Amino acid sequence: MRRISCLALACLASGQGAETNTSTSLGPMIPVAHRRRRRHSNPFRGSPIVTPGAEIDCSQTCGNVWRDCPDWPMRLCVYDGYCEERVCLHKMLFPMLGSDASFFFVIFIVSFLAGAPGIGGGGINVPLLMMLNRFTIKEAVPISHIAVMGNALSQLLVNTQLRHPSMAKRPLIHYEMAAILLPAMLGGNSLGIVVSKVFPPTLLVVLSLVLLLLTSAKTTLKGGVEQHGIG
Repeated sequence: MRRISCLALACLASGQGAETNTSTSLGPMIPVAHRRRRRHSNPFRGSPIVTPGAEIDCSQTCGNVWRDCPDWPMRLCVYDGYCEERVCLHKMLFPMLGSDASFFFVIFIVSFLAGAPGIGGGGINVPLLMMLNRFTIKEAVPISHIAVMGNALSQLLVNTQLRHPSMAKRPLIHYEMAAILLPAMLGGNSLGIVVSKVFPPTLLVVLSLVLLLLTSAKTTLKGGVEQHGIG
């Protein structure tokens, strides 16, 4: 009987010691209801875009929590096998956020303004994708290509039905000039894609800004000359 009571006291003492160690290591226990509220305080549960390894910027490392990216919730902290560490990747389209809806509205306005004079808008799409939706330049350029292609196809469908303003028998599109320019444009585009994989993102941003400034200056000078000629 004495042996059984001693065993019971030993078990009780060990249980109290374990409880003391647990309370000192984990701190005050949080109520279950509070933990549940804290867990569901932010309903956003995004998934990263599956990006080819060569296009991932492995320098954008993050911590152990998927919200550790500075551009969260547009970019999520996840483990990537190419970088072999946790990096910030852009989220998929769904679930959509309020910034996604506002960005679609801005892109619609920009496409309208770029399509009216026929400039395409590729040089404007890339900065907007980087500033408003937190894409890197290597992620923004392919998306801009898709946007420009859709804009060009819509303008092509409209312009093929129009005639030249001074020659009614001639179509509005100069197909001979297009056939001459298209090989050069395709070759330059292919070379640019190869170079973009070698150059660092900062240099690509600088080159894009220089090109955008040159085209803006040329368009402004041309508009001033035409306005002066009309006046």
